[in-house]
Amino acid sequence: MLVLVPLKSKVCEVYRRCGLALDRRKLYLLHLFNQQERIYKMKRTINILGAAVLASTILAGMTAQAQDGAALFMSKACIACHGVEGKQPINDNTPKLAGQNKGYLMTQIKDIKSGARNNGITAQMKPIVANLSDQDIEAIAEYLSLL
Repeated sequence: MLVLVPLKSKVCEVYRRCGLALDRRKLYLLHLFNQQERIYKMKRTINILGAAVLASTILAGMTAQAQDGAALFMSKACIACHGVEGKQPINDNTPKLAGQNKGYLMTQIKDIKSGARNNGITAQMKPIVANLSDQDIEAIAEYLSLL
């Protein structure tokens, strides 16, 4: 014996409007399909929520370091040349830093500090980055990479 649950699906409505017959077998198959669709949507929602919780947990750990980086970015007067949040440099020779890869930013700052990179306007940056520790460089790079 088939147990039928009244369906309020678009397919049933189309069948009814067109005057097509829905026998018990078709209704039962539609019911099963709707159940499978609901289960799939529920699983997808759970997966998305799980990913969101994981991402927020990871970002919560980085937030303190990024906040330190933001404070350093302001206190070292980086905004004078690179603009607020590193998005609007004062001239074409100054790079936009916002959204750059953290590793790339760390490498460039360390190269300027050590003198390995001495082209363009790096002479102006050398005294600014000379007193930065590795933790300071990482915090600034973290902050800029999250923008």
